[in-house]
Order: sequence, then C-alpha cells, then structure tokens
Amino acid sequence: METKFLKKVQGLVIANLSDPNFGVEELAMAISMHRSSLTRKLSELNGQSPSDMIEDMRMQKAWDMITSSDMPISQITFEVGFTELSNFSRAFKRYFGDSPSNIRNGSFEMKSGDGDATN
Repeated sequence: METKFLKKVQGLVIANLSDPNFGVEELAMAISMHRSSLTRKLSELNGQSPSDMIEDMRMQKAWDMITSSDMPISQITFEVGFTELSNFSRAFKRYFGDSPSNIRNGSFEMKSGDGDATN
C-alpha cells in the first residue's frame, strides 16, 4: 500500500513538473488528502515533506536534462517548473553545490557516495 501511494504521488509530481503553480496544495487536492495528512504520511514513508519531495524531483530531472541533452538551460528551467532562470540557477546551486552551466561544462567534482555535485 505504501509503495502504491508513493508511486501515485511521484507520478503526479512527474506529470506536473513543468507547472510552476504545482505545489503541496495541488498535490494534496490531486490525491484527495488534506495537506497536513499528506505531509504526515509522506514524512512517515520517505522522511520528506511534500515540498522537499517536489523540489528533489524537479532538481533530479533538471540534472538529468542538463547532463544528457543539449537543451538550453533556459528551456530546462521551464521544463522543471521555474519561471525565472535566476531563481532556477540559485535553487540548482543550493541543491547540487554548483551552477547548471558548470555541470553542463563538466567543471564540477562529485562527492563520493552521494551523487551530489559540489564545487
């Protein structure tokens, strides 16, 4: 049951990644749960808040697109639900420790064991 619930939540997030207005409220409505119930259930199942889960999925998708395609970073920004390149770049750097352009150009170092990029 928990796995089915998580897959449903992840599927909804993936389906709405490019929607900058998709957040916790929209996710809760889509699965017919109260926001606080959703927060509690996700925290119990995966140790994350809904907003952290959405951010993680957006950032992982951005990483995948930056490292495996030639799509302009400005377009990737919109594909993962950001409306401003500067906000996306700041969030990406905060999450991965380096800018999207440095990741694209290969001028980053991987921390051993965790898969996150750092300066």
